Amino acid sequence: MLPSDDKEHRSTLRVLSEFTMLAERDEQFRAPLLKVQQDFTNGFFDLLSKGAEWGLVGPEKIEVSSKILALLIDNLSRCKMMKMDLDYQIIWEETVNRIITRERT
Repeated sequence: MLPSDDKEHRSTLRVLSEFTMLAERDEQFRAPLLKVQQDFTNGFFDLLSKGAEWGLVGPEKIEVSSKILALLIDNLSRCKMMKMDLDYQIIWEETVNRIITRERT
């Protein structure tokens, strides 16, 4: 789930970062970028909803949890692009585990 460290992926992240900066200034770029971001959030929502159907995730706060996951993976990708020294896997796993635990209690 986490972004890889390969050169091609870093190049893609740099292009996406440039596109994001353009979207901050120009509406013609903002709408498509927001659509991509919303689709990403919707994917996490669908995933957590399926987990709720299977009894793995409680149905409470699925919407906010899906947004937390989308924001986290986006920011982890940016940090990786800047080569920050973080334990990305543990951060991701801990967040997922907390969401699953919180949702089930």
